[in-house]
Amino acid sequence: MRIAICWTELTGYTTACWRALAARKDVELFVIAHRGGGSTSTFDADSLMKGIPSLVLTPEEATDVDRLHSALKEFNPDGVMFCGWLFKPYIDLMFRLPKTLPVATCLNNAWQGTLRQRLAPIVRRRLLRRFNRIMVTNERSFQLAHNLGFTEAQISRGMNGFGYRAHADATAQRAALGDWPKKFLYVGQYIERKAVHLLLDGYEAYRTQSENPWSLTCCGRGPLKPRIDAAPGVEDLGFIQPPELPAVMAQHGTLILPSFYDTWGVVIAEAAASGMPVIATERCGVQIDVIRPYYNGLVIPTGDTRAISQALLWMDTHYDRLPTMGARARPFAEAFGEEAWADRWEAFFSTLVDESTAALTS
Repeated sequence: MRIAICWTELTGYTTACWRALAARKDVELFVIAHRGGGSTSTFDADSLMKGIPSLVLTPEEATDVDRLHSALKEFNPDGVMFCGWLFKPYIDLMFRLPKTLPVATCLNNAWQGTLRQRLAPIVRRRLLRRFNRIMVTNERSFQLAHNLGFTEAQISRGMNGFGYRAHADATAQRAALGDWPKKFLYVGQYIERKAVHLLLDGYEAYRTQSENPWSLTCCGRGPLKPRIDAAPGVEDLGFIQPPELPAVMAQHGTLILPSFYDTWGVVIAEAAASGMPVIATERCGVQIDVIRPYYNGLVIPTGDTRAISQALLWMDTHYDRLPTMGARARPFAEAFGEEAWADRWEAFFSTLVDESTAALTS
């Protein structure tokens, strides 16, 4: 089964999953992706894509539809996955492909009932009807896909995954420290959508309530860095390459992601895989899949500074429960590890290709 994936910018977690899929004996994979440059994070593309058959382009090269079409034509796939429908060159490419070639898309946005979402089945009817199947993240995105006109038979859950194996040793590394680390961790861009300013305000309030406040480590990059640098008790490690992140997580006791909106928020799954309890807001999509409140983490209201400070304080004052909570988090994360992800996507592509073959022969 020859499968092509047309993606946008690279991340460590997507490449870990592609590598697992490429290793399957019944799959021949080819990935077209963007090297990056449009985000505030800079990944080492060559290292991330090592061993994955691919065409990795600069953002400027990625708009050359003729080149994209030639690459796909040469590979001659049995099916193609496009990462959504917002990148116009990929849409132009899709409509150049033979109508007999099955194509799929994926979706991680949540159904919110906005006017734009309600009008999409009409405005984008021709585009949506070209997709044979769709892969969604979880129940929130399932509802959106269904409202866009996809039938239950066309929708599969389990779009997201990450490199679970890379975090396998973090629990033992943390245990080797002796005492559970009294350090909070934030990983993400330093931008308002991630609510970094509210995190700093909440952390400041927490420090006034704790007898022995934990430190806060921030890993990332962005325009709010000056606020991080000026905050008492906060250390900025800057942007961390994916291979280095498990060791950083092993040095910390709780992760917090206070975003106003994250379609998934893979760092939550990564922290859970490392055996760490997590604090996340309701608008972090992955919390539905991974966090069980007061069992392996906490889910707090979005945009609430007091809720942030109280969640930090809860972790502080329930210190003796954190190792157990962290251990409970790992199985929830493993369900989204690269091998489980590859199982889902291999089955998805098999159905995509088989249904197309059956339609052509009937």
